[in-house]
Amino acid sequence: MGDDGTLVVGDRRGAVRVVRSGGGEGETALGGERILDVVLDPDFARSHLLYVLDTVSAGPATFRLARYRELDGRLGERAVLLDGVPASPATPAGALAFGTDGRLYVALDDGGDPEAAATASSYNGKVLRLSPDGRVPADQPASTPVYAAELRAPRSLAWDGPSASLWVADAAAARVTRLRTTNRRTTAAVVRLPHDESPASIAVYRAALMPHFAGDLLVTSIDDAPSILRVRLTTAGTVATTEPLTLLGSGSIRLVKVAPDGAIYALTDDAVVRVAPR
Repeated sequence: MGDDGTLVVGDRRGAVRVVRSGGGEGETALGGERILDVVLDPDFARSHLLYVLDTVSAGPATFRLARYRELDGRLGERAVLLDGVPASPATPAGALAFGTDGRLYVALDDGGDPEAAATASSYNGKVLRLSPDGRVPADQPASTPVYAAELRAPRSLAWDGPSASLWVADAAAARVTRLRTTNRRTTAAVVRLPHDESPASIAVYRAALMPHFAGDLLVTSIDDAPSILRVRLTTAGTVATTEPLTLLGSGSIRLVKVAPDGAIYALTDDAVVRVAPR
């Protein structure tokens, strides 16, 4: 969701819908098989640029990262920034996020081959750090876009500016991981969820609208659950307490996001639910 109130939703039909708070909407079919994630340019209100990660099929399914320009609710001017990386043949997983450093972070699954996640020459099972134009940033070590490795099915990314952390929800590994970079070295800390729950989506709450949520993780499960798991962390980064936040009548929650105004948005199979104080 953009600062100007624009809401962008990708669906399983391979289409992207743009909805504006002041009214008006449009939908564009992208010609892919499955949309995995959509992220808006940090300056979307001016640039109208957005990024879509989806899968395309020309034989085995592959990932495609493309940049589009939005106009009157429709998408055009497609520029493919990355393609040809194998996607898992079972359930493809991938995610996008912009960091406070202005870089685009792209997570891709292991392509159905766990060994690829540890292979340096493969982009599978990795988080890539790219410039908004798809190039490798000049400050990226060894001139490679690989930021982190050894992932299996990353379904969601969430950047937390105050702690300079990138959170990754890995459904196959049943864990969330916090990535932090210090002196050009990236370290990973694993946070285990209760009952080895497999995360589908993750967000970090830092807004002022609901201060009692400050610093909490909001996690949805790949299981059919009408709730969001609220995870409070200790100062050491371990789980202190957890609490399910049930949205009555919402159906299974697939995705959770925090909007710039502090509202929490939950995506179900057939609706977008907004959670905010009355």
